[in-house]
Amino acid sequence: MGLEFDCIYHEHLFIIRLGLLLDYFYSQWAFTDRRRNEYLFHGGSIRVYFQRLDGPKSFLKSGEKNRTEIIDQEHLFGLTWLTYYESLAERVLKLKKDLLVKIYDLKTKRQKI
Repeated sequence: MGLEFDCIYHEHLFIIRLGLLLDYFYSQWAFTDRRRNEYLFHGGSIRVYFQRLDGPKSFLKSGEKNRTEIIDQEHLFGLTWLTYYESLAERVLKLKKDLLVKIYDLKTKRQKI
């Protein structure tokens, strides 16, 4: 929930809500999610396993959140609203500016970074 992020790799270029992902996979290919794993490092990630609706049923393993819990969290944190992403962009830009000022200040004082 803070402004924590790691190095941006190719898989981190997008923020995708589970709700939108489910709608897309269902409407395009009749896929549904069967398992979800949550990883809480660097702000959090979710790995989702999909399969066709007519595929074999699997079960929710212990420690996995169910679909409703994750989608409820998305709503709770405001991830369904454009204003959340606008605010995030503003915070990232402020962080960038603050870091540039700090780097400039350290360089003018001949300190090492």
